[in-house]
Amino acid sequence: MDDLKPWHIAILVIGLCVLTGGVYFSIRSSGTTVDLAESMVMADVVSGELFEVTLPERGITIPFKHPTTGSYTLYPVAKDESGRWVIPSRYLGSAVASKDPKPLALKDAKSGEVTLKSETPTKIKATK
Repeated sequence: MDDLKPWHIAILVIGLCVLTGGVYFSIRSSGTTVDLAESMVMADVVSGELFEVTLPERGITIPFKHPTTGSYTLYPVAKDESGRWVIPSRYLGSAVASKDPKPLALKDAKSGEVTLKSETPTKIKATK
C-alpha cells in the first residue's frame, strides 16, 4: 500500500464512476417491461361453468373460490389445438385429486379436458 500514488486512486475512482454510470443507464434505458395478465379464464370442475376472472395486482390462489357456492373449484383452462377446453398440466393433479366436491365436469383426467355448459365466460372480479 506504500506504493499507492494519487493517480492510482484517481484511476480507481474514475473506473468506479464509469462502471456505476454504465450499469445505471443500461438498466434505465433497457425499455423492457413485463406485461402481466389482467384476467384469466377459469372453469368450475364441478358444474362446468366458465368464468373470466379479473386479476388483482397481487394474484390469486388456485383453485379459486366459486363466486356463488364458495367452494374452491375454479381452475385455469385454455383451448388446445383441437378446440377442447383443458386444464393445464400444472394444475391438473390438484383438480383430479379433489374429492369434495367431486370434479364432475372433468371429462378426461389424463388430458385435462373439461365439459363446459357454455363457451361464453361469466366475468367476475377477484377481490384482495
